[in-house]
This record gives sequence, C-alpha cells and structure tokens, in this order.
Amino acid sequence: MAPNLPQIRVSDIDLLNDWDLSNVKAFSDSIPGYRSGATFLTTLRSNLHLSATYPSPYSSLVSTPTTPAFSTALLTHPNPSVLSISSPIEDPISQPQYIPVAEPEPEPEPILTTTTVTPTDTTSRTIALALIASSITEQRAANIKAVARHQVTIAFFVLITATLYKYATPFTTLFTLVILSLTGLGIIHYLTHPFATLASSITSSWLTPPPTSPGKSKSEDPLILVSRYGDTIVGALVLRVVKRERKAYVRAWTVDKEYRGRGIGSSLLEQGVRGAWGRGARGVGFEEGIIHCHKVLPNAFNAIFEEREGRARRLLGETVAEVRRERSSR
Repeated sequence: MAPNLPQIRVSDIDLLNDWDLSNVKAFSDSIPGYRSGATFLTTLRSNLHLSATYPSPYSSLVSTPTTPAFSTALLTHPNPSVLSISSPIEDPISQPQYIPVAEPEPEPEPILTTTTVTPTDTTSRTIALALIASSITEQRAANIKAVARHQVTIAFFVLITATLYKYATPFTTLFTLVILSLTGLGIIHYLTHPFATLASSITSSWLTPPPTSPGKSKSEDPLILVSRYGDTIVGALVLRVVKRERKAYVRAWTVDKEYRGRGIGSSLLEQGVRGAWGRGARGVGFEEGIIHCHKVLPNAFNAIFEEREGRARRLLGETVAEVRRERSSR
C-alpha cells in the first residue's frame, strides 16, 4: 500500500518562496505516475521564461506552474572555459609553404645518324657483326615458315589426311599426322642448318678479304657503316671496295627488326654508296652470294626471298644513279 503523503495542490505552492526539496517531492508525488528530479525542475525554473508579449497559442495545463516574468538582460554570458578548444593562430612561418614543382622536360627525340666505323673502333665493329649474325638467324626462321606455309606442303598434308581418314582409324590418323609433322619439321631444320653455320662465321675474320686467287683483284679494308638511333646501333652495312675495278660490292646490309620501316635501310645504303664513291668506286653492286640473299632450299621455296632481293637491287640501282647525277652536275 502506498504511504500516506500530504496532498498538495499547485495553488498551495508559492514557487518563489516555497521552492525547496520537500515541497518539490510532495508536489511530484501528488501527481500519479509523475516523478521528476529536483535538478530538472530547478533548471526549468531558472531558464524557462515565456514572455508576455508573445503569448503561446496553446493554453497551458492547469497543473503547469507559473513563474514570474523577468528580464533576459539579467542573464550574463558565462566566461569561456579554460578547457575550451580555440582555433590555433596560423603562423605563416610554421605552416608548410607550397612550392610548385616544375614538370620535368620531355626527353628529346633520339637523332638518327650514319657514321663510318674506323678500324680502331672495335666496339662498333663487334655490335655491327652481331647485328648481321642476328639477321641471318631471322632468315632461317623465315625459310622454315615459308616451307611450312607453301602450297606444296599444305597439299601434301591434305592428301595424307584424306587417305588416312578413309582407310585408317581416327587414332591411327592422328598418330600418323603427328609423326609426319615432326618428321617434316626435322627435315626443314636440317635443310636450313647452313644458316646457323653462316651466322656463327660472322666474326672479325669474316671482314678480312680472303686471299685473292689468280685473276682476282685485291680489295682494301672493308667499308663499314652503322646507323645509330641515339646511342644504339640499329643498322649495319659492309662493302668491299676493289680499286682496280673501281667498283664496290655490298657484302651485308641489315637493320634491326624493331626499327624497320622507318627509312633507315635506304638512308644507310645511300651513305654507303657515297662512301664507296669517295674511295674511288664508280659502281656499286651486291656481292655474289651475299649473305642476305643466301638460298639453301629449292627454288620453289625461295619466291619470297627473290622478291626481297629484287627490291633491294632496284633500290641500290636508284641510289647509284642519283649519286652519279649529283657527282656529274658538279
């Protein structure tokens, strides 16, 4: 059973004079279901003020305690707490200064130059010979691909496949085709082996002209030119000048496969013709059996190489004719 508490009405409490803890407790206990702390009511009394100038549009409840009006001017602003966080004063010296970073200038495009290799420049000679040997290895790979894609080779395999499909089991057909393919590649690899032998022979001794046989003219030291893209050697040309014949012969002429199609080969050939002309030659041609026109397979498989040789001979003839016209016009 709830204890007998004094019944206090709102009108019996003078909020200004009788506002103590005992009256607050008695007042809160007089309303069923309502409990309020002294702290909340004290705060409400001290801070809540409804001005009479702006009456509330809603009527207050009967049990709402009234407080006398007082001026808001009596309220003073509290002093700032010592724990309050204030924004730091920006010090232009202590703050990191923004220093614009200049963008790096783009590297200049490498310049293509063609120079003559002197006998003492052994490094350039070695690189040029390695480039020539690498191009011979590429020729071997091109020969193998040409044989594999030739119409005679394709027709042979189609005929063998059709015959086996008609008279043999699928397993026998597949096994036979695999054996034939491996055998064919082995035969092609063996037939193109002279390219590997030729590539391994491209050393400094290859540059030395062989002993002249009776009736043959003696040649000078070879004329070697290289094309440099920046500091990288990307092309090489080797000529043999025969003074008695007043003619020069191209022994090797190649450009790195990554730099082909940029006109480096034609420029290199033009400079080679001019250099041979300066040594007394009045004609330039390809040496018989030039390594870049070397053929080891039957003529039926050399169509693509004959086409390349034809283009090279036409380009050489046009270059020689242009240099001859320039020399005669002086």
